[in-house]
Amino acid sequence: MSPTSSRSLASAALCLLVITGCGKPKTPDLPRFPVEGTVVFRGQPLSGADVTFYPKSADPAEFLARGQTDAKGKFVLRTKDSDGAVAGDFDVAVAKLTGSPKTPEKFTNFKTSGMVATVTAGGKNSFDISMTDTTATVKSR
Repeated sequence: MSPTSSRSLASAALCLLVITGCGKPKTPDLPRFPVEGTVVFRGQPLSGADVTFYPKSADPAEFLARGQTDAKGKFVLRTKDSDGAVAGDFDVAVAKLTGSPKTPEKFTNFKTSGMVATVTAGGKNSFDISMTDTTATVKSR
């Protein structure tokens, strides 16, 4: 093979890698559904808390949904660059680590919180999260 042919072949291979994204699989473009709710801690709205929904069956790096509570404890979830969350089952974590009151550590980790929620396609997807120092529940409205 001549040097010119080798360079042409290398250039073609480089172009192919750039066009295909270096072999990285494309993330499926799953639809997002609006998700909102409220967080109450010790009977009072919890402001400034991070609410995170960790997908049980989808890639968390792509489909983790987050929101932050306002002064009334209300939140709206967002997934990466899109509003809402994909349909499916989620482990839920709520974390407020600064200010007062702080959430108990076990509720800040989706593996230990014991909170779960299901986002449905076309459903209302409105959740009330209620926490005490020892227990937490997630109820769909």
